[in-house]
Amino acid sequence: MKYILGLIILFVSFSSDSSQIDDLRLFRELLERNHPLLYGYTSEKSFDNYFEQAEKLLKQNPDDISLFTKLLASLIEKVGCGHTKIEAAPEFSKRMLEFQTFFPLAAEVVDKKLYVLDEKANKVLQVKAINGQSANKILESIYDVASSDARNPAFKNHFIGSRFFIYFNLAGLSSAEYKVKWQDQSGQEGETLYQGKSFQEVAQVSGKAQLQKYDLNNEKEYQLKHYPGLSVLSVRGFGFRGDEEKAFHSFIDQTFTTLREQKIQKLVIDLQGNGGGSRSLSVALFRYIASKEFKQREEMRVKSREPSREHLVKPKVELYPKILALLSNRFNENFIQQNDHLSENMKPHKQKFSGDVAVLVDNGTYSAAGEFALLAKEDPAILVVGQETGFNCAQHNGDLTLTYQLPFTKTLLEIPTVHIKHAQSSCDNNFSGVIPDIIIASKPFSNKAYDQSSLLSIFEKGF
Repeated sequence: MKYILGLIILFVSFSSDSSQIDDLRLFRELLERNHPLLYGYTSEKSFDNYFEQAEKLLKQNPDDISLFTKLLASLIEKVGCGHTKIEAAPEFSKRMLEFQTFFPLAAEVVDKKLYVLDEKANKVLQVKAINGQSANKILESIYDVASSDARNPAFKNHFIGSRFFIYFNLAGLSSAEYKVKWQDQSGQEGETLYQGKSFQEVAQVSGKAQLQKYDLNNEKEYQLKHYPGLSVLSVRGFGFRGDEEKAFHSFIDQTFTTLREQKIQKLVIDLQGNGGGSRSLSVALFRYIASKEFKQREEMRVKSREPSREHLVKPKVELYPKILALLSNRFNENFIQQNDHLSENMKPHKQKFSGDVAVLVDNGTYSAAGEFALLAKEDPAILVVGQETGFNCAQHNGDLTLTYQLPFTKTLLEIPTVHIKHAQSSCDNNFSGVIPDIIIASKPFSNKAYDQSSLLSIFEKGF
């Protein structure tokens, strides 16, 4: 995965033809006109209060770009939609790249505890405090600016693992040096002073930690490995287009041909860290393990069949009529679509796998990969193992996204315009992710999900 290139820099640049408050007001207007579930997790009255407080702060600090960005990130967190995002303009991103004192260590959050990796000491350390502030207080500050579906901390924790230094900075916690109070895995306690590092250096450190955790031998984000007694198919993303999409389809076909020819009877599909992408590819893969016909979506709805055109930068203006046609064709006069446009593909493949299947998930299993996990959870012949997904079990937003530019700060605001209600029965509530059939504790900075014997024991327990 391209972790370093994919880091979301939540900062902006500005010009002089308007004001930050104008952008804040437009930000809310665009959300209200286009977002299909704006008040699903935070009431409109509460939003009124949050925006009123934000305006007061901006009036007191009219030139504080970091504050403006933090406020927008915090407001998006209140929406409870992991597909709603802001993205920096290039000018201020350059200033970020020139900043030299980011928190220097890779971080992870496991069971509400903050861990860092000290490569020099070759130790994983549980953080007790940084610069005198407790780890709990630090996580509270960061949770406020890290968005996720249903405001669930699961996906927040995954994001923090690859972007901790950015969120730490955005929360206003950066300094020239960092005194970390810690406890190691043996129970020994200590305190270490670390010097801040540049964006490029820390991005490389964080990216390396993520790549080690989600080990792959190629650059295609998928691979098949064989072990005595079972095979593991790892897929870290479904975001393929064009020739890459064709290559993935070819890989899937060849994979299941190989499994059949080698008479493999136990298969693990590893979707840890899979942030999603193309739903059709997710469905295409699931067909090879489905034991029965399946339904993925109960209904979809949009706020309007004609979303806002002003300030729209993606898709381009010339493509806007196609967007309107798509919305008009798929959604009825009440803005609801009940017929899934992929429904004809939702049946087992004629060459489906005939052995036992386990699907491995974690808090980085999201969007189209989360929908895959939910389908697996609903299929009685498939075992789901790992940790709660970052993907909300009951509903999410996605499919068609529009990107707008706020004119003063040049902030890009990405809004998903489709709300999806899942066709499922296994969700306990409207706030959690997909809960595995067998939950396995996560270990910080573990570079192996499970060894061969652990995977085999899962099959013995679950089937």
